[in-house]
Amino acid sequence: MFFETDIIGDRLPPGTLCFTYDDGPGQSEGSEEDPGPRTAELGVFLQSQGVPATFFAVGKFATEFGTILSGLRTLGHLVANHTYDHPSLPAFVAAGGDVCDQLERTDAAIQDRLPQRVTCFRAPYGDWKLRGQSCSNVAAVLNESELAKRYVGPIGWDIDAGDVEYWRDGRTAQDCAEAYLEAIEHGGRGTVLMHDSTADIEEIRLRNRALDLARVLVPELRARGYRFVRLDQIPQVVSATRVSSLWTLVACDGSYVSASAAGVEVKFVLGPAVSPDGILGGVNLGANRWAFRSPNGLFLSPQRSGEILANAQVLSKREVFLVEQRSGGKATLKTIDAYYLTRNRDGRVQAFANAVSVSEHELFDAIVM
Repeated sequence: MFFETDIIGDRLPPGTLCFTYDDGPGQSEGSEEDPGPRTAELGVFLQSQGVPATFFAVGKFATEFGTILSGLRTLGHLVANHTYDHPSLPAFVAAGGDVCDQLERTDAAIQDRLPQRVTCFRAPYGDWKLRGQSCSNVAAVLNESELAKRYVGPIGWDIDAGDVEYWRDGRTAQDCAEAYLEAIEHGGRGTVLMHDSTADIEEIRLRNRALDLARVLVPELRARGYRFVRLDQIPQVVSATRVSSLWTLVACDGSYVSASAAGVEVKFVLGPAVSPDGILGGVNLGANRWAFRSPNGLFLSPQRSGEILANAQVLSKREVFLVEQRSGGKATLKTIDAYYLTRNRDGRVQAFANAVSVSEHELFDAIVM
């Protein structure tokens, strides 16, 4: 499924990092001391240091260096999709470009390197929405395709110290490592963005020093007590892989259930159109039982006080709602405590599940996309 909000790693435990590399694979001639992309050697080094990384492959390079991707998988790294030609997707789609083809051609180039059930996707440059638009034209197209059934995206990042700019300016790996160390210490955890090649500018690609950067950065991070996980171990990624449909829940007064990507509060919002905060990921648990993933990557969880919060990293019985179909196309959502989700009559905007019986305030239009 493709979401409106970037999937990041800010819910990882403090001191935990996920290394991700974009724009490869690539391989340069000459010795390892020469500049240029060296994806294979980088993968070997990271594995030797106990760092499982994720490599977002560009399809035009994956077709040329497929054996490198096979080697990365053997080493325990994850291979993911970064489009075929690396275009800025919102403008590409708006101009009539075929974004599904961009993913499908890359998928064909990397599919035998993908033993996992779900493939992760990162948009080039992190571009996902047209300027001034609240919803993604890219997600709208991709979610209408078969790709939505086995892809998760867009994968974002929490930490970026601009390695490409260092290679562009001919600066050293040591300088770049110092910038990343500062950014990592400031963030404390999360997904780190780096580049094992450059998709668009040959001059920068030939100056890439990702391998040298890793040789400086990883031992120092280890010495400072950081630990490393693979992308598919991040809680928000794990929750995203379980989503099979997108939902909007609209109450009797036209307000909708909204959960911010930045917090855990769940509330009702009135507006002319549903914002991305009002789009929930539905996890089908069978027998009309559903859980709902918030844009922050966590699950809606009824508290014993009755308040609903988006604060559950994993699913337990408390996060399960029984969705019951009612007359007029409406639905009710019942918790494990046998209370119903309700649009409170007293005007409170916070979402509660504390109604013991059903009136119009407990009836919702459950719009499934």
